Amino acid sequence: MQQERFPYVDIFWDSRTDAPKLFHEQSLAPDDPLAETLAQIFTPQGEFNLPDLPAFMPWLEQLQSDKRVQIQEAVLEKIATRVMDQELEAAERWSPSLRNKVSQGYALPVPGRGDPASGLYRRAVLIRG
Repeated sequence: MQQERFPYVDIFWDSRTDAPKLFHEQSLAPDDPLAETLAQIFTPQGEFNLPDLPAFMPWLEQLQSDKRVQIQEAVLEKIATRVMDQELEAAERWSPSLRNKVSQGYALPVPGRGDPASGLYRRAVLIRG
């Protein structure tokens, strides 16, 4: 009896390493472009091999367009969050004077909320009632 193999190349979030991880049971030919791409992103053991999550962004379109690849939603969410955090950090470095202007009275503090500048350069959620 032949054992079934998992049909996809699965990229999932590994909470132990706090990074994407690769799982697949299909054998890919060494000259397969997918195999070459995966070798640049992951180790042979499936461990993430790029310097940080935003470095994964250039590969997303190519991987998502391959029907053999399944990227779990948690990976996409973690990448988007990390990219947004980096953009916010860069914005704060680029324009620290905005924080000073807000703190110096260009924006009125909300009673009980403290410094109005404390919300700058942070992710936010709009809650509608």
